[in-house]
Amino acid sequence: MAAKLSEPDKNWSVLALDRGSPRNSAQNDTWDEDLSGVHDPNYFSAAQDYLLGHLVRNPQYYGIGGTAMINSMTAVAPSRYLLDQLWPLGWKWNDLFPYMMKMQDHYCYYLPSSLTGISEEDCRMWHGRDGLVDIAPPLFNLMPELLLDMMKACDKDIRFMSDYDNQTRQYGRYFQQQFRHPMNRTNPNSPTIRESIWNAYLNVVNRTNLQILDSATVLKLLFDQTDPTKYIGVSYEYKGEVRTAIARKEVILCAGVFNTPKLLKLSGVGPETWLEPLSIKVVAKNAEIGKHFADQMAIYMAFKTTEQVPALP
Repeated sequence: MAAKLSEPDKNWSVLALDRGSPRNSAQNDTWDEDLSGVHDPNYFSAAQDYLLGHLVRNPQYYGIGGTAMINSMTAVAPSRYLLDQLWPLGWKWNDLFPYMMKMQDHYCYYLPSSLTGISEEDCRMWHGRDGLVDIAPPLFNLMPELLLDMMKACDKDIRFMSDYDNQTRQYGRYFQQQFRHPMNRTNPNSPTIRESIWNAYLNVVNRTNLQILDSATVLKLLFDQTDPTKYIGVSYEYKGEVRTAIARKEVILCAGVFNTPKLLKLSGVGPETWLEPLSIKVVAKNAEIGKHFADQMAIYMAFKTTEQVPALP
């Protein structure tokens, strides 16, 4: 968002506030299976009725680049069906898909279809080119032979999908495409490094009209006293001091699925039944704030093998 708003043809200045760590924080090329670290707020769900009361951990990462700095680098588009069924007007598949395409630089444009299993037509239909975020093919050259044999053994009952982002067929088995930046796009075995939102848009940091302030925690949104539906700025904490930033044009809230409703509620936007018991002044009533959270389900299966399986390097 900061990169788009501060493009060279824009004649305004942008201040981006990020609660996370400085930009020089370590960025691993592998992923931490525990998905935790010193910058994780350690969010847990409420007790789950169908999990015998267990809590489910929701990994987060407070740092420039967000959770893309620690995740498994799996590149997968959202389901068209779910977007059209569950998301509000203006956020349907046809609204979001052009931006997904614009973001990508997909490997299917650089490698032959005989290798990728993605036809030229499907490549143009479902994937973007020349975007700032690289998507690389599965790392077949690093996969244990046993894993490849296991996938072949599934041929009888589960069809193989070369491209699970093809919205016309999304059921089957597949190898994961990855957010990785290859040194050589035309070599499927080229060395790669983790691709994240931060390094993809790294070229924006020296723009004179953009200031990125890390370790800055937004406390609440500030509203126009005469028009409670209009943001005019934010109150934030930086280096132990509470500061105020007033916008000349607009305030854009991009705090994620957890902190966006949290900040709205702390700012007085939300259901009265939640705000009033906490002595938060109601600025705008909205009973929907904080509702309709939908998380992606993932079920892992473990198998005991008769021979040792080497870990990926």
